[in-house]
Amino acid sequence: MKVAVPLAQMLSTAKQETVEDLLKTANLADLCASDEEGNTAFHILAGRGMLNLVRKEWLTEQNLFAINKKGHTAVHAAAIKGTLDKFPQEMLTRENLFLQTVNTLHKQFNRKAVRVN
Repeated sequence: MKVAVPLAQMLSTAKQETVEDLLKTANLADLCASDEEGNTAFHILAGRGMLNLVRKEWLTEQNLFAINKKGHTAVHAAAIKGTLDKFPQEMLTRENLFLQTVNTLHKQFNRKAVRVN
């Protein structure tokens, strides 16, 4: 049985030319598929400072703020790897970062959001 390798895993070590070629034929489902650590292609590309290679319409809150098994998003990946300056600045609004922080904390502590009346 042949097992497909998630795009995220292939992108993590590929040269830029190869990344560009892979992204030309990739679809959104490929980019959203996660590896064993829960990283999507968005996590990997953000960490490598290569989000500029992704179609603009795919750079959404849902994709950029997906949480991996460590509770990290693509923003975290970029900050950890020192490539935050290459992250789409329009996605770094105060509201987006606040919601990302809240969702990360909820995931890390395995709690559901509490509704306040």
